[in-house]
Amino acid sequence: MEEILNFFQQEVNNLIKNFLEKLMLEERRIYLEEIEDYANSFYTRDLLTKYGKVQNLKVPRVRNGGFRPAILPERRRAELDLTSAVITLYIFTSKISRLIKVTEDEVRSWKERALSEEYLAIFLDGTYLPIRRNEVAKEPVYLALGIKLDGRREILGFWVIWV
Repeated sequence: MEEILNFFQQEVNNLIKNFLEKLMLEERRIYLEEIEDYANSFYTRDLLTKYGKVQNLKVPRVRNGGFRPAILPERRRAELDLTSAVITLYIFTSKISRLIKVTEDEVRSWKERALSEEYLAIFLDGTYLPIRRNEVAKEPVYLALGIKLDGRREILGFWVIWV
């Protein structure tokens, strides 16, 4: 059970990493539309989140160094709170719809990804995670995990049932 939860945590970290990288790329596009500068590759950093450490996050940069993604905290060891990150994004009042579209596209592509046709086994389980709505409470997160023929694991889906 602990091995499955560790795998689930790693997969959630990968989803967060991919999501943040796409949002930062869109932030840089918005910046380059307003400021005369050029994209200049990426640098990597680690980031602490409530869901664990995200490693080797690719942060975009520009040639003149004036771009800092609004979604990331400045300090290297700072913890990212997704709620405050969303509030921070409202700095881009006229551009927020573009960032929301990136978010929607990322969620849709994960939900619509192709799954294997065969699995050796499928496990259905749940765990309680702290989720903030009006207050923080532990709520069940149900997950489906498939074991592929070569032994690799794949998260087929996860659901939070609002009570």
